[in-house]
Amino acid sequence: MRTEILDTLRTKRSFYGFLAADHLGQPADLNHEPITLDPTLLAKLRDSKHYLRIKELTALDRYTVSRSEFNRWIETMSSNEIQHAAHLMNELGWYQQGILAAAYHEFWNDMDLRFPEGFENLFIKHANKRNIDPIWAQALARQESALFPWARSSVGARGLMQLMPRTAKRTAKSIKVKYKSSNRLYDPDFNVQLGTAYLAQMYRQFDKNRIYATAAYNAGPHRVSRWLKGRENLPLEIFIELIPFDETRTYVQNVLSFSVIYAQRKGQTRQMLTPTEQALLALN
Repeated sequence: MRTEILDTLRTKRSFYGFLAADHLGQPADLNHEPITLDPTLLAKLRDSKHYLRIKELTALDRYTVSRSEFNRWIETMSSNEIQHAAHLMNELGWYQQGILAAAYHEFWNDMDLRFPEGFENLFIKHANKRNIDPIWAQALARQESALFPWARSSVGARGLMQLMPRTAKRTAKSIKVKYKSSNRLYDPDFNVQLGTAYLAQMYRQFDKNRIYATAAYNAGPHRVSRWLKGRENLPLEIFIELIPFDETRTYVQNVLSFSVIYAQRKGQTRQMLTPTEQALLALN
C-alpha cells in the first residue's frame, strides 16, 4: 500500500512527488509538454510593431514600459499566439516575462518557457569557485527573481539572487571584492558572484545541508539556528513542514524542486536530495 501511494505521488511535479521518486529510486516525472513552435507564426510576430517596440525597450532596460507593451500586444491573441510571443521574450533574454506569461496563461507543462537556461554560464562560473552546485544556485535565482537582473523587492533586495545591500557589502568584504554601490547588484555577473558566495557561506555554516542553507538564504541564518535549537535530530521533511514562515517553507520546497527540473533539463539524472540528506528523512 505504501509503495502504491508513493508510486502515484512520484508522477506529480512537486516537492513531495520528487521526494517519493527519490525514495523509490525512480526518475522524477516533469510532465513536460514542449510546444512545437511555428516558424511562420514566429516570423509574423517578430514583424509586429509591438514586438519591435518591446525589443528596443528591453535593449534600453525599460522593462516597465516593455511589460505594458507586451500586455497590449497579447490582448487579442489566441492562447497559441500568446505562448509563441512568450517564447520570443526568452529569445530576447527577458526570461521573467516568459515565466510570468506561462503562469498567467497556465502553460504549466511548458518547461522550456517556465525554466529557461538564463545566465547559466554565470552560475557555473561562480558556483564552481565556491564549491557549491551551480544548478542549486540557478534554481534559487529562478525562485528569487524569475531570472530578472533588475528585480527589486519591497524590502530592497536586488538583482538575480535578490541580495540585500547590507548582506552584499558584508559578503564582498569577506571575499575581498570591491563594493562601491548597491547599484552594482543589478549587474548579473557581480550579483551572482556575491550571491553564490553568500549561499556557500550558508552551506558551510549549516554543515553542508542544502535544506538549512536554503532556508537561511531566505529567512536569515539566525532564524534557522533558532528553529534548529533542540531540534537538530528532527527529520528533514518534518523540519521543513515546521518552518513557521509560510514563505520560507514554500521557498525551500521550490528551490529543491527547481533543482531537479533544471538538472533533468540539462540531461542529468539526479535525485532531489543527496544521500547524506536522504539519510536524515523520517521516510528512511
